[in-house]
Amino acid sequence: MGGNLFHLGRLPRGPYLHLESRLRPLLDELFGDQWRIPYVHTDKADFGDLDVLVSRAALTPDAVQAFAVRTGTTQTKRTGRVYSHALPLQEGERSGEQTHFQVDLFGTPEPELQVRHDFMSWGDLGNILGRMVRRWNLKWGEDGLVYVHRREHDEHYRAELKLSSNIHDVLRLLELDPAVHARGFTNETEMFEWIVKSPHFSPLPYQQTEGKFKDKAKKRAGMQRFTQFVAGRSSPERPPRPERHEVQVLFPDAPLMAWLDTQDRQAGISQRRKEKFSGTRVMQLRPELQGKALGAFITALRDTPVGLQTFDDWVLDQAQDVIDQHIAAFQVSL
Repeated sequence: MGGNLFHLGRLPRGPYLHLESRLRPLLDELFGDQWRIPYVHTDKADFGDLDVLVSRAALTPDAVQAFAVRTGTTQTKRTGRVYSHALPLQEGERSGEQTHFQVDLFGTPEPELQVRHDFMSWGDLGNILGRMVRRWNLKWGEDGLVYVHRREHDEHYRAELKLSSNIHDVLRLLELDPAVHARGFTNETEMFEWIVKSPHFSPLPYQQTEGKFKDKAKKRAGMQRFTQFVAGRSSPERPPRPERHEVQVLFPDAPLMAWLDTQDRQAGISQRRKEKFSGTRVMQLRPELQGKALGAFITALRDTPVGLQTFDDWVLDQAQDVIDQHIAAFQVSL
């Protein structure tokens, strides 16, 4: 949560590690092996909060209450699946006049506990790897590695197929040494140097002076530091952008091509339906309908079956003049 919910301030590394060490036995007692704390760099100077990922099945109201009681928490706030605690600090954990620190328990689906831990560990590593896999039409995030499909003529359409929950598949794809990742990173600079060794890395997105990425980077100090790290670097020639069948080869157990074939068939059906029926067509036949009235008319029209078929299925089977006659005659109370 960034430590901003209670505005309790940041803790230097020493007091933070003391607090984390104190809480680990309690987390074991309350949640068993169903919790994770993301890894951090050894040169991270201070912390805004302590994030703990907990399986939703283990994060019961009784367990949350027990955590609050056992830690002497003075305030607890729930935001979605996150339980934030204003936790009193003990001797050796206080910094200056600061007496409390924010600890967040993140309710996490059990199958995604490890993948979320991997994504959130080592600062902005997950975000950087996520940008690198986009050239395969992939997304790496808290829910794993997924293939993202968009339709060529429909900018609003998006479908996803999960390929893996294992970060080693991401590292294999990017040709990064998994042994280095498993060993961990002494500091952030060491991690940055490891990342740029990938033949699939390009500094160009980080050297842009404007755009969505630049705006997002301003909100994350780690991304700003990485941007500075790659400033002025030349962009090596990368392999050509992979085709979809090449992604399938990389993940032979995933039903990617079959899924994409289904997506293509559905796109064809959607395109044929749009050619026969659209808001523009309705306005040509019923010019009195505008704005909200037009939207309400189209919604009612599509929600009303025609015979034994849904309206969308019926459109595919009918000639254009039959569809037009139906639109012209359809009446709805607006």
